[in-house]
Amino acid sequence: MSSTPVAASPAGARFGTLVSRLVAKPFFWALVIGLGLLIPIVNQVLRPPRPPLPVLGQLGAFSFTDQEGHEMGSEQLKGNVWVASFIFTRCPTICPAITEKLSRVQRRARNLTPGFKIVSFSVDPTYDTPQVLAAYAQKHKISPRMWHLLTGPLE
Repeated sequence: MSSTPVAASPAGARFGTLVSRLVAKPFFWALVIGLGLLIPIVNQVLRPPRPPLPVLGQLGAFSFTDQEGHEMGSEQLKGNVWVASFIFTRCPTICPAITEKLSRVQRRARNLTPGFKIVSFSVDPTYDTPQVLAAYAQKHKISPRMWHLLTGPLE
């Protein structure tokens, strides 16, 4: 079986030349990169919005005293995004770990104030007075403008 070379058609040769010239132009590559960056943006714009998250429950009105002796509650937090935790200052196990995790949140969210707050509720309010909470805050470098350690009546 012998193979005979096949001559390229004039149209094929012109197409190859055109492609070679096009690929050599910086404008072509700028266009390709621009389209590559534009496709994900168009995809996000055309995608239908996600449905809102379900409401799992409603939090009733509350008011406590923070580590600086100021009132802090649902009224002061209204309109803010906030993260809550439950701790007590004499806790030797999980509370320091929770405080450390929230310290990282505090550092990463430092530019989000005043619309972002961290709130830690004491589950040992008879011991955790505002003065005790203030010492705990100082020990853990808690920013009083962002993070409120709350105490109040046990009930």
